[in-house]
Amino acid sequence: MEMRRENTPRGPVFTLTHEDGRSVVVHIQSLGQDNAMSKAIAGLTARLSDFTGVVNSADAQFKAGARAEQLRGGVANVVSKAFAATQIDGRKEGQQIATARATALSVDPATPATAYIRQNFLAHWNAANIGQKGDLVAIATVEELSAVIETKSYQGLPVEFQKTILDDFILKRHINRTGLQSEFSLQPDHEFPLRTGPNVEAAMAASRDALNRLNARSDTIANVNNTLLGLIDLVALATDQHRNQAYDLLVNSNIAA
Repeated sequence: MEMRRENTPRGPVFTLTHEDGRSVVVHIQSLGQDNAMSKAIAGLTARLSDFTGVVNSADAQFKAGARAEQLRGGVANVVSKAFAATQIDGRKEGQQIATARATALSVDPATPATAYIRQNFLAHWNAANIGQKGDLVAIATVEELSAVIETKSYQGLPVEFQKTILDDFILKRHINRTGLQSEFSLQPDHEFPLRTGPNVEAAMAASRDALNRLNARSDTIANVNNTLLGLIDLVALATDQHRNQAYDLLVNSNIAA
């Protein structure tokens, strides 16, 4: 059995290769210092580097059965605490993201005036083919998109198109809710010295930046989840255990065979 670390532009990659040909690869995404998961991921990376030495040392000293038992203790002593810390921070960040996304996708109750707008748009939406739906989304107001969101009429459409619909609603609602347009005014120039009014494009760009940050946080959590899944597989292979036992070992430091 051999374990090795390789540094790549996207982050370190740990590979465990069993003598019977099985192998597990765990990739850890590189994160900036301002990322909510950076501290936990740095700790996990360091402990996996330590565990690499533990694996290779145990392989040189023990036969397979004794090696597996030795490595169970190694996981408990070296990796478990970092796994738990990453799990705690990841779940906390995931919950915050879910709350932020739920708030961003919440639909205000309809008034008598807006109810008509929503009903009218929904009638056009239900009658449109997918290409026409794309055209409708591009020009729809927040109230019109609210009809699609609250009735979940986007479900069943291609996944990427669903994402476009949800993102567009979040962008436009964010601008309305925060009054973002008032923060970005059109500036006078030599062609229009008295120009006034909101700079819609600048407000949309600022809103899109906020959405991109939220999506990036979601992507990070998805990557961290994949890292932990890979680590469970790696521990299962190293310690000759089933995945549920490997998970128990990582979470509870339970070294029982």
